[in-house]
Amino acid sequence: MDLADDIWNRALSIDFVPIAPGDRALVDLLRLHSLGMNGGILNAVEQLGDEEVEAAVDGYRWMGLAAAADEVERVHGEIEDGALDDDARAERLELDADAAYFRAIPDDASLERAFRARLAGEPAAFAST
Repeated sequence: MDLADDIWNRALSIDFVPIAPGDRALVDLLRLHSLGMNGGILNAVEQLGDEEVEAAVDGYRWMGLAAAADEVERVHGEIEDGALDDDARAERLELDADAAYFRAIPDDASLERAFRARLAGEPAAFAST
């Protein structure tokens, strides 16, 4: 295990309270990503509060994952616009959201690469382990 693994694992810990901006970004995006991997992106955005979604979007952007951030924002906007009140629209949104998000982040390895690149470029943005 290396420093990146330690930081990643720490971000997944329920007890960890991030203070450094890199840690905060990682924790916030992993919260949404984990929910999305289990139940889809629409479900993940639905489960989180507005502030948590905004924090996740900021985390994706901070990590250089703008396409994922854009998709999460789009889904959040659609939900706020009443997409869930129409079954057909909600179903379309669910399928479209997953397709777009998983094009942006096809697997956990792509998230890890973005994190490792950001860690290498700005190690001081993460608290020491």
